[in-house]
Amino acid sequence: MRATATRRSSAISSLSNLLDDDGVVRCMVDSWIQIQDVLSALPAFQRKKVALELEKLGQSLSPISGGYLWAEMGDYIKSRRKQLDISQIELAREVGFSSQFLGRIENGKVPLPDDALKKMITTLQMDEKKVARIYVEGALDYVRAVFTASKIR
Repeated sequence: MRATATRRSSAISSLSNLLDDDGVVRCMVDSWIQIQDVLSALPAFQRKKVALELEKLGQSLSPISGGYLWAEMGDYIKSRRKQLDISQIELAREVGFSSQFLGRIENGKVPLPDDALKKMITTLQMDEKKVARIYVEGALDYVRAVFTASKIR
């Protein structure tokens, strides 16, 4: 029990530095700890089966979960690019994308690749707290979709 409290406190402290909403942070951390505790209590053979099923579920929900995250991140990238008066071609070149791929990111059709996130934040001088909030809201959308799809309330 003490280990869980320590994990919870540490995670809340880390996330609170990125987000202003303590309620969202506490909810995320508590949900994550509950999932980890349930999974760790399963026998190894069941953990593997559950992991495979969760992966399948995640793949089937990825278009749902990407909706908010991809659209919000794309809008934020586009607005920062325009505020800084950078063309789509210039930004694409700077981060190593084709301008067509950057256009798909800005229009919320595809996600921003994780390995390009830091470069995009630096190049566009993006607010890291706002980026974190977009990702958290995207994660919450995903969790809502999972609970809805599996009829868990």
